[in-house]
Amino acid sequence: MNNINMKIVNINGEVVLAAADSELINRDLREGKLHLKVKQDFYGDMRVSEDTFLSSLSICTIANLVGERVVSAAI
Repeated sequence: MNNINMKIVNINGEVVLAAADSELINRDLREGKLHLKVKQDFYGDMRVSEDTFLSSLSICTIANLVGERVVSAAI
């Protein structure tokens, strides 16, 4: 099942992977004073499987990950 939104960009020689659980896209997450907007333009509109995400994770130099599924798979 393709339930991870993902985007890869090259910035100044770094391969940056942004990935989030698909159900979190376009949501505002809050915990105490912390606030995170999970925007599709940052995390991407490409929906991928966990296997594709993990393959992409292996080539990135920086990862920005949001969501239990994405973080658990990365660990």
